[in-house]
Formats: sequence, structure tokens, C-alpha cells
Amino acid sequence: MTVKNMHSDLDISLFQVKNWEEILGEEFYMTNPLVRYILLAILLLVLFLRTLSWLQYLYLKRELKKRFTKLV
Repeated sequence: MTVKNMHSDLDISLFQVKNWEEILGEEFYMTNPLVRYILLAILLLVLFLRTLSWLQYLYLKRELKKRFTKLV
């Protein structure tokens, strides 16, 4: 069985279940935005830390360049 067949079988089985939204319940829909906000916050934190690391790298590069020009 290929992945494509598994996916289509899963789609068919989901369509055969009646009232699947009621089975999932309200908790799924209430926590879904919370999970999205948490993932967005983690993504923004990672981007912020990457930006800080690049700024620190550029600052250190500039400082080393100043020190070497003073020695020469």
C-alpha cells in the first residue's frame, strides 16, 4: 500500500464518519488557536534570537577589525 492509497483511504473513512465535528468536540476548536499562538511565539523568538546573534557577530567582526588596524 502506497502513501497515496493510505491517504485516500483515510479521506474516505473520515467522510464515512457522520458528525465528526461533534466527535472532536469544542475543546479541539478552542485549543487550536492557542496552539497556533504558541507556535507563532516560538517562531518569533527564534527569529529574534537569530537576529541578535547576527548583530553580535557583526559587532565582534567590527571590533576585531578595529583592533587589527590599531596594531598595524
